[in-house]
Amino acid sequence: MARIRLYPADAGADTFRLADGSALAARVPRLFARVRVGPSPGAGEPEYRRDQRAIVGTGMPVTVVPMDLWEKVPFTAIPTAPGPDGGLPVTERRILGCMYRYQLARITLALFDHTTDDRLPDRGVLARLLVAPADQPAGTALLQQIVLGMADGVLEGRTLTFRHDRAEANREAWLDDPAG
Repeated sequence: MARIRLYPADAGADTFRLADGSALAARVPRLFARVRVGPSPGAGEPEYRRDQRAIVGTGMPVTVVPMDLWEKVPFTAIPTAPGPDGGLPVTERRILGCMYRYQLARITLALFDHTTDDRLPDRGVLARLLVAPADQPAGTALLQQIVLGMADGVLEGRTLTFRHDRAEANREAWLDDPAG
């Protein structure tokens, strides 16, 4: 079984005021993974990709990849209705508060351990490849990180574990791949 560690970080807290006047804070964890976009290079091929910090989007159905991270790697477009100019099929969707134009595709991602070079096998994932924000001028990229989605992605068929010891403020997370 292959295993990689993920990086847990705080994304804030929900604070509840209790009837006795005290407060109860529930920390909101956010998990990050180290990822590379595109297939692993073969022997003698240049390494044109760099590691990225990706958000593990447990509420995101499909992986989202910003344009500057996918435009130089191979991908397989998934046919959808043609764009308004008859060109690339592009769809719009609100993602994290901004309306983005995207190309639906299958792209290869590899996940790495947060502190070592241990990795899980490359996986082709269903992804929204962002083209540009629809309600911003072209070239304005608001989303700078990959958001790993839950369906048909790098998390599917793998076990995500998160442990939090409140007494010691210790948190750890990892992803296991039984096939790796």
